[in-house]
Amino acid sequence: GATECTKCAAGTFIGTEGGTECTQCSAGSYSAEAATVCTKCSAGTVSADKGATECTKCAAGTFIGTEGGTECTQCSAGSYSAEAATACTKCSAGTVSAEKGATECAKCAAGTFIGTEGGTSAGTVSADKGATECTKCAAGTFIGTEGGTECTQCSAGSYSAEAATACTKCSAGTVSADKGATECTKCAAGTFIGTEGGTEC
Repeated sequence: GATECTKCAAGTFIGTEGGTECTQCSAGSYSAEAATVCTKCSAGTVSADKGATECTKCAAGTFIGTEGGTECTQCSAGSYSAEAATACTKCSAGTVSAEKGATECAKCAAGTFIGTEGGTSAGTVSADKGATECTKCAAGTFIGTEGGTECTQCSAGSYSAEAATACTKCSAGTVSADKGATECTKCAAGTFIGTEGGTEC
């Protein structure tokens, strides 16, 4: 007969006295040496196989929100995560993530914006709430920086086309009297303006 009992190896357990065999921990749990029970992996970590001695952190771009997990889930487009995440974070206004599994969100390019959280790609859609893409600034407005959340109207004396990063001054002989102009107007016959950026002939 045995003169001493053998400790169960890490990754196995036995919960009763007088045992003859240790049992592997199930996937989603782990144990240290001489365990009487296995411990569930905490949220943000998983063990995919039986007999784990430790749980693995979910990689950045993935998450698991429950204990005892066996597989991390990719973040959906429009969100991101760091390592060992229990949830994904929506991209903030002015930023987007186009693909699943993002580890960070990208800023909308100059000339485009998104005013809502959770955007998924740079492109062109309406700026309705819940839009999933960066939207081109309308003609008569501009945005000169990345990561914008709204476009600014061009001042009187200037104009812009769609997706502008800056407004263009009206050339000599043309004017725009109001903010948000999409083009400048030629001075009428018998009037003139000799400078750029004019608002009145």
